[in-house]
Amino acid sequence: MPKLTIPNENKQFSQPNKGDYAGTFWSSWNLDIHSEKGRIRLSPLMRIGTWTGASPGTPYAFVRTAASTVDQWWAWIGAKLWKTADIDPTATFALDAISGTPADMTQIGGDLVEWNGALIAARDTDISRLNAGVWNATWWSITAGSAVLITDTPHSLCVGFNNLLLVADGKKIHTEDINNNQSLSRITLKSEFEVLKILSSNSEYWILASNKYDREARVFRWDGSAENFNQDYGVQHSYILSGVLKDEILYIVNGAGQLMKFTGGGMTEVAVFPSYGNKTKPLSFTHSLFSIHKNGMAVIDGKIHILISSLISDTLSKNIENFPSGVWTYDEKEGLIHKYGFASYSGTEFSYGTNMITTPGAIAATTKNQGVFLTGARIYNYPGDSTGSASVYYVDTTDALNNSGYFVTPRIESSEAETLWKRTMTRFKEFTNSTDRIVIKYRTSKNVNLPTSMTAYFTDTTTLTTSGALTNVSVGDEIEFLIGKGEGTTRHISSISGSTIVIDTAITNGSGTVFARFQNWTKLDTISTQGIRKQFSTIDKPGEWIQFKVQLQGSNSSPELESLTVSIKPQIKADI
Repeated sequence: MPKLTIPNENKQFSQPNKGDYAGTFWSSWNLDIHSEKGRIRLSPLMRIGTWTGASPGTPYAFVRTAASTVDQWWAWIGAKLWKTADIDPTATFALDAISGTPADMTQIGGDLVEWNGALIAARDTDISRLNAGVWNATWWSITAGSAVLITDTPHSLCVGFNNLLLVADGKKIHTEDINNNQSLSRITLKSEFEVLKILSSNSEYWILASNKYDREARVFRWDGSAENFNQDYGVQHSYILSGVLKDEILYIVNGAGQLMKFTGGGMTEVAVFPSYGNKTKPLSFTHSLFSIHKNGMAVIDGKIHILISSLISDTLSKNIENFPSGVWTYDEKEGLIHKYGFASYSGTEFSYGTNMITTPGAIAATTKNQGVFLTGARIYNYPGDSTGSASVYYVDTTDALNNSGYFVTPRIESSEAETLWKRTMTRFKEFTNSTDRIVIKYRTSKNVNLPTSMTAYFTDTTTLTTSGALTNVSVGDEIEFLIGKGEGTTRHISSISGSTIVIDTAITNGSGTVFARFQNWTKLDTISTQGIRKQFSTIDKPGEWIQFKVQLQGSNSSPELESLTVSIKPQIKADI
């Protein structure tokens, strides 16, 4: 009897995000495929950081420095600067109270870097400097004697390989060296360009500039000494969202959702997000609404991490099924895969990450024993939430909290006109906890009227009511919770009566308003037994294709899926 096995014989996973039939994953959520090669785990839960006082806003930059005379982490959050008491990035952030601290940082113009032991903070029209515990609020405009910066434009800061400080200012790049020698307009681009971000390798600079006139954006290469840039390269879109250097090589994400790499002669696509090619649901890339912040890419543990909001034009209904918000990782063999969601309820067992981020922030590497990285975002607490809540987040390295995640396979086509899909064999490591679960789902046809998403209300932990249309929703269908209690996990419908839905398994502490997506997945089996390493599940369903959704529920290290094998039997021979 023929068989199909996931992963492939090389124990490799991939997610090309190009169509229904390519790769190992068609969709992913909260997955760790790196800790154990060839095996799938849940990623650790992202934990909400703490701070003194009210929620400060979305974090847009993180820097570790001893500029205050104390080695600590700093964050640009909202309009102000916040800091920890020491080098622990998971500690409480408190508002900086040093005299002269900036209080007018802007979403567009702000940025942070450390330069020669000082903290440099770009504001809308000026730059402040903290050195030896003393703020100089007008360091750029008065002390350095420079003209004020252009308002409402990005002021990306970069410390270069030759210890230059570079300042983006519209179409211009200003520089200052350690001897206070300043060069205004050191690099000047054409007026159609606006510099978004500057990056430095060990020998050159990369200037990422969007095009204000909807012509092609470009990256400019500069050796740090020439009178102007040395080369420039197009990026196949008018806007660049962010970029990062990995192994001295430039990677950027453009407004079309392409991850592009510099290959020596230009920028070449190496991966795409699921939004790529979707003309009605493109990425957002304006100053006020962006899918990736300019500081939203970082190299962590040797892999590119990208914090992205998949929310299109701030409209819940335009969410793409296989494009959840959160932190995605890139590997040249794997493509782009979702790894971390952002939970809205800290320290609980009923929230595993919202599918929708309203405002993405920065991401910055720390160390493995300090939370791996710092990041931040603003998320919805409930549907219709006009403001949401913003926070610092870090990875729960203690593995103390349960999480939920899943992957969806591409459609597996029959080699015949029709195939009898017989059964699956799931191999896995013995469960650590009695609450660990692996849920196997499948479909052999697609309901063209689904997915559909709507607001619903818990009346108890297994019952919801909705004012949305349930015409195309059937008993047995899946309900995926995107916002609110239960977010990040799924259940199946046991019954429908008018506007009331009963689900098969309770949502712990299920209450209030949720935003949910309905899809036609059939639950095949739930694996919950400890002390076993494999389980067979009978399908006996004919079809031209089959697709699987496999959900894991547990902790970072358990459950751990080794393989999914599908047994098939040719059913009908095609006419020749």
